[in-house]
Amino acid sequence: MPLFVPHMFSFLGENEPESTAYNCDLPEAFQAMPRVPSVDPKRDKEIARLRKLLAAVERIPALRRADECADERADTIRTMLRDLDPPIYQWTTRDDEIAEDAIMVGIGGTSAEMLMAGLAYTEPTASIYWCARVTANGVYEAGGEMGPWPIKAALARAEELRNQMGYARVVVTMAEAGIWRPEYGKLADREGF
Repeated sequence: MPLFVPHMFSFLGENEPESTAYNCDLPEAFQAMPRVPSVDPKRDKEIARLRKLLAAVERIPALRRADECADERADTIRTMLRDLDPPIYQWTTRDDEIAEDAIMVGIGGTSAEMLMAGLAYTEPTASIYWCARVTANGVYEAGGEMGPWPIKAALARAEELRNQMGYARVVVTMAEAGIWRPEYGKLADREGF
């Protein structure tokens, strides 16, 4: 069965004329792979619109940023994007693992061992820290914003710092994986940066 190879600029799902078909030795299941539909096309369209709007707001020159409330608008758009498309955080429980390209959120609280020893439960809190790094936005010394921060506030602040400083991502370090709650966001399936 010939494989139809769409041209680079054709619309998704269109088959090209017979003249662009190539003979291929791939198994039949791979020869006509359908495009996986979006779970929520309206949501995807809104995410794309917000990303485009954010890019436009970020391009506003420094001289006009205050007059157009650009920083507040950018923060609002980022919050809306986080709500629609929450990030998936890479995470670790190893104290010695560091992500040099990331803003790190360290989460601590009452562990299972502490509870077993009879200590009282305390709400988990967070601290924010980063390694020294040169990014497109500047040169940054190693530092942090020590807490105690509520977890959701710390993650939101870490995202702001990531955008401001030009770091690649936000990652999470925890005393134990059981501290994480679904309302904080999504964790990667596997531990490690």
